[in-house]
Formats: sequence, structure tokens, C-alpha cells
Amino acid sequence: FTKMNLNQKVKAGLLFLTACFYSNAQGQDFSFKNYNWDTKETKVEIPAKYKDEKEVILERNVKIEFVPGKDGALQYYLSHEKIYINSDEAVERNNKIYVPYGSNENVIATKARVLLKSGKVIELKKSDIKEETDEERGVKYKYFAVNGLEKGAVVETIFILEEEPELKGHTIRMQDEYPIAKGTFQLIYPDHLVFRTKGYNGLSEPVITEKAPSAKFTTLTVSEADTPALDDDENYSNWNNNIKRFRYKLDANLASGAKNLFNFKEFSTNLYDRFHPEYSKKDQNAINDFCKGIAKSNDVQEQVWNIENKIKKTINYSRYIDSKETLQDILKSKQANQTDIIRLYIAVFTTMGIENNLVFTSSRYKKPFDADFESYENLDELLFYFPSVKKYMTPLEVEYRIPLIPRELAGTNGLFIKEKSFAGTKMGIGEIAMIDIPGAEITHDIMDITIDFSKDIENPLVTSKIQFGGY
Repeated sequence: FTKMNLNQKVKAGLLFLTACFYSNAQGQDFSFKNYNWDTKETKVEIPAKYKDEKEVILERNVKIEFVPGKDGALQYYLSHEKIYINSDEAVERNNKIYVPYGSNENVIATKARVLLKSGKVIELKKSDIKEETDEERGVKYKYFAVNGLEKGAVVETIFILEEEPELKGHTIRMQDEYPIAKGTFQLIYPDHLVFRTKGYNGLSEPVITEKAPSAKFTTLTVSEADTPALDDDENYSNWNNNIKRFRYKLDANLASGAKNLFNFKEFSTNLYDRFHPEYSKKDQNAINDFCKGIAKSNDVQEQVWNIENKIKKTINYSRYIDSKETLQDILKSKQANQTDIIRLYIAVFTTMGIENNLVFTSSRYKKPFDADFESYENLDELLFYFPSVKKYMTPLEVEYRIPLIPRELAGTNGLFIKEKSFAGTKMGIGEIAMIDIPGAEITHDIMDITIDFSKDIENPLVTSKIQFGGY
């Protein structure tokens, strides 16, 4: 949802809201600002049960703390990890330690060191940080170049980041493809905030402790010991759905009396209102002219296909394009970001009288949608649903056409925003439902083979035509 920029108009309100959350916490400093490893430790004792493992996460300690900042509420993120390296594959995998930061994050601290089996300690410096570019994606990465790594060594890292608060929903993984000897997650927040939480796949229950009354901060802790690796892909078709994990979101603010924050009902109402405005005469005329260039059909699915094909072939979509003020601007520039392309689709569907639902969901392989836990974290992918033909369309992926959609968005739940009328007023109502996997009729493989014996019976001319489609 964040990457879609659909909440730009409510961002100012959110900043005000989060500022109110922290109104009672004046000038607090985050608790792990001076966090460090044990400087006297030169050798890590490997538990007997893990000595023969190829790779083990001996310790993973994650802390997230919400504090006031100069420009509103901020969160600070700490990651402290120790990894036991005991195979050539593990050496190769860990000889680059990537610095985990994004464009909206400030790196407060980055530290890395290697504890060799001999007791020698190699402490990496900032000068050891290199940069590489993923040419295909156009993304740059910074990483520590680890020299001298060998089997039997332990790699230890500490990262502290300053970020925007993740209040609308976030998931912490407590299990990995390698064993975790000790895993801890702590959420630290002002005591007038209430978080809704949920653990999955046998995760330990969180323990909540309050500091001295003068501190006015609460700490939520989830601890796991000797968590086995979950690395058998043959047993787990959806690995992320089967790992132990912890999910949280801000649910209430006792200071202001706000309850049931970031709920799907409010989300649905706001999104519907935003994407169903009263169009200006100039915008409606521009849409009417655009629709004249779309082939007409009495078959709803074919008509949607024609609309989708027209928009995807004439409007250049990129989520990095600046938002346009009007629909005219979108059509004139032939460029649109995610918000603008949705505005355009809905305007065309409305003008051509095609009933549709906007559907928000998430990849079932990355962030499984939990129908019982309302989290905006699960609202970061988009589809359109057409009730009259019971088919879906993906508005963003240019290589797809109705009824084919990305497979990771099918076979999972989604939030369907439906139009309802109350006393003559139209509004959006959110309903959670399963997104059906497109039927077998769209997957086909047809071979048309002709063998011509007329010229040479021993050496016939063979021609073939192959048609295939679907998943």
C-alpha cells in the first residue's frame, strides 16, 4: 500500500495523528542508541547440537522503538545477528554483508566483525563498505566486503536505522531457512498506545512489561529458542505461510480515545470516495473522447479486454512518475503512476457502464493475507473484479490481459471495495473474499501439425503451428 502512494492526501492527517500519539513522550531518546556487542568476546562457544550444521543463526535480536522526532513520530530499528559459518556454501553466501536500508531510512550505525576459530577478531570498518548495482533493476546496494572468512567463524553484525513508523501493519519473521539458536523481538512504545498482535505456527506468546511510571514506555517481547530451519520446499509449497512469524499494528490510542485504527471499513470508504469524484466537464469530455477509440462489444469480458488493451498500449505506466492533477493531464502526457492509472481505469469503466470492484491483496508467497487480522500490510497489490463475468484483471502488469492475473495474487483473500447506495448516496463497502484462481479454460497448448507427402513420400514436408497461453 505504501509504494502505491494511494494515501498521499491523508498523509498530513497521519502525521498529525502520530504526533498526537507521542504528545506525552517529550524529548525521549531511543533506548538502544549506544547498543554494542561484547567487546571482550573474541570467541563464540557453539552449542554441541549445532556444531555439525552448515550454517546457524546463533543469535538474532531485533528491536523497534517508537519515539518523537524533529518532524513528527519516528521509529528506530535495531538488528543484531551472529551467524556461525561452517561450510563452503556458507562462506560464499556471507562474504558480502548487505547494509539493509531504503530510500526513506537513515543509517544510524553499521558495524560488522568476524570472530575466527583461532580467536582472532577481524573488525570491519566503514572503508570496507562497497557498492554494487543491479543493472537489470537499476538499484544500488551497499555491502561490507568480508575478507578472511573461513569455516568455523562467526559473523556478527549490528545495524541501527531511523525510519518512518510502521503503524498500519508489519510482520517479523521468527524462523528462517537456517536454525536459530536464540531469537528475540522487542517492540518498545509509549504506554498510551495499544497494539494488536498475532503469532503464527506455534510462536511463543508475547510478554508485555512496563518500565518505571516516569518512563511511560512499554516493552513487548517475543522470544524463541532452538527454532529449527524450515527449508524443505517439497513439504511447504508456501514457505512464508508456514514459518513462525509475529504480526502487529497500532489498534488504539488511550490518550485521544481513538480505537480500531487502520481498519478495513475506513480504508474502503476513503478509497472509494477518492476514486469516484464528481468529474469536471473538461475531464469527462476527455474521457468520452478516449472511449471513442475503444472497440465496442456487448460481451462484458471482451469489452474489458478492449479497454485494458487500449490503456496498456497507449499509457506508459511507472510508479515513479509524478502524479497528474487531472484526467486530461494523464491522457495528454500518456504517462501515469499507480494512483493515476487506477483513476483512469475507473473513469473509463464508469463512463462505459461496466460494474467493477477494486480489490486489494498481497502476494500469498510474501505476505499471506489473514482475513482475521486487519493489516494494511496486506493491501499492497491491486486487481479489478467484474461481478457480471466473475473475472479479474490486473491494471499494472502490462503483459497480462483479462482473465489472466499474476498467480501469486490468486488463491488468496482480498479486500473487495464494492459500491452500495444508502438513501441515494453511493459509498464504498469493504468485504473480504477469496480471489479465485482463473479456470483451466485459459490454459491451453494446441499443436496443428501438417505432413505433406505429395512431393516426396520418403521426405515429407512438415509444418507446425503451436498456440499456448495461460500459466
